[in-house]
Amino acid sequence: MGENINATVIATVKGAVSSIPFAGPILSEYIGLAQTKIADKRIKEWMKMIECKMEKLNCDVDRLSDSEIFYTALHIATDKVKKEFQNEKREYFVNALFNSVQIADISDEKKMIFFNLLEKYTLSSIRLLKLFSKNNYRESDYIEKRGMTTITTSVGQEKLINYILSHITEFKGESELVQNLSLQLFNDGLIENVDFIMPEYHNDSRRKRTTQLGDEFLQFIID
Repeated sequence: MGENINATVIATVKGAVSSIPFAGPILSEYIGLAQTKIADKRIKEWMKMIECKMEKLNCDVDRLSDSEIFYTALHIATDKVKKEFQNEKREYFVNALFNSVQIADISDEKKMIFFNLLEKYTLSSIRLLKLFSKNNYRESDYIEKRGMTTITTSVGQEKLINYILSHITEFKGESELVQNLSLQLFNDGLIENVDFIMPEYHNDSRRKRTTQLGDEFLQFIID
């Protein structure tokens, strides 16, 4: 099924490319070579991931064959996975595929929206969302013992951006990128609005910031 989808898409692209007089032959040759070296390889890896997941979950194939949402999700996920070169991102897609039938308390419409969001987001966006989804303040970090006496030190203040930069190493020196990705997550309704300018007490700067929609999205893409 996936191979048929892939063949149709590639044939369409080839047709579109060949209709461009000055670039058609070169791009057509490239598409033909990339089909064998990259596209087919990705589809084979994707189908293997699905097969492994079905074995791991001991799926009832008859039940899956009756599921409208799984059939639709398989086509959507397969089309989107062809564009992904990162294995971690494909893992999220295979999780989403099977969660489309396993999670009943998320509407089918939301599931389709989540597939589109997963395609749009980079791994950095997802890691940032994961950080926002947890309450990372621990009072024990601000308690120290001096002899027989336990002292609670001042929680102090910090800017949210500094906290993020210190906890996700790939964002080091990328404060503008963090703010742009955060704005995207906010505009999509997955996190609350955040203030990167004013410092907050540690228990506030490290609190959970995801919305219900954000929590549902993470539930959908995580095994």
